[in-house]
Amino acid sequence: MATSSPVRPPQADDFQALFLPHVDSSLRTKFIALMDLIKRSDDGIITRGQMNAALYPKSTSDSRMVQLRALKQALSEAAEKIDHQLSLVTPPGRGNDDQAIYLETDAPWEPPSTRVHTVFMSQQKYRNVPAQATDLTQNLVFVSYFNEEQELVETFINRVEKTLQGKADEEARSIRFWLFRRTNGDNGITAGDDDHDTMQRAITQARAGVLMVSPRACGRPYIKKDEWPRFRNVEGTTLKPFLSVMLSAINADEDDLGVLGRIERNRPQLFTLDGRAWDECVGNDNLAAKFVQQFIRDLRKKLFAPREAPLPPQDEPVRALPPPNATYRERVEKHIPISWSEKTLK
Repeated sequence: MATSSPVRPPQADDFQALFLPHVDSSLRTKFIALMDLIKRSDDGIITRGQMNAALYPKSTSDSRMVQLRALKQALSEAAEKIDHQLSLVTPPGRGNDDQAIYLETDAPWEPPSTRVHTVFMSQQKYRNVPAQATDLTQNLVFVSYFNEEQELVETFINRVEKTLQGKADEEARSIRFWLFRRTNGDNGITAGDDDHDTMQRAITQARAGVLMVSPRACGRPYIKKDEWPRFRNVEGTTLKPFLSVMLSAINADEDDLGVLGRIERNRPQLFTLDGRAWDECVGNDNLAAKFVQQFIRDLRKKLFAPREAPLPPQDEPVRALPPPNATYRERVEKHIPISWSEKTLK
């Protein structure tokens, strides 16, 4: 186990993201308040007086001691769940308001861009993923659906996953799906997590979305206001690649598709198998297999199709693009425009 060291202000957000999902739900507010104090400190050290004012403003001295012991125990247990240590270091006894307090951990700190992926993937608890060069976070797909239709959705996603894992190419096998409270425990939200924050983080980290559409999903305010608009806004602009899949047949005159209704005016483009929804195919193995294969084909187009570069102005000559990872010298030799920052670095 690595040696523990104090949590510094620049590390506060990252370590909060790492440990918060594992802290007992009744003490998460206290933990967040503690991390906010550390974030605002000069060197990660706060005083007992600051902590008491922020965490226990209305508690008696005896009550604060009991609550503090509970918090320290909860932080230690949360860290153990992911094989780390997390200790709130306080002087013994009641002490005075000027005594120094700090939080220390043996968890490695990484730059934010790396940490956000590390935290997110650890929360999903992926297991039995074969070693491969592909970064799984790059091909993560968020699945939006009405919670009470989870069983039907899982029959679809499970079959899609099984088909993908049977593919010969690594690209297909790298696709992962994020589902809300997945019953097999491999990913999704576990009991006690903050549903909204976790789901919004999942959408942010996902490369694409699969929006399972049904009459019940169309009637769910959270789905229409907080999930679908993250992929297509009210102006009809696609914000992130997605496929809207007809889980069960909808009535265009009765079911409000919200932002998805703007995909094509008066003709929402939902993925189906020749007009059949998934619930019409699931009982027929041949139809289900065709539904899944065509869905995978379309999903791969969303995930891996090269994005078109904007055309250059007509009064400028078209310059050959440099090869991937072109060196500075290669860019100069091919007369590719070089930014001021590149010149400065060289």
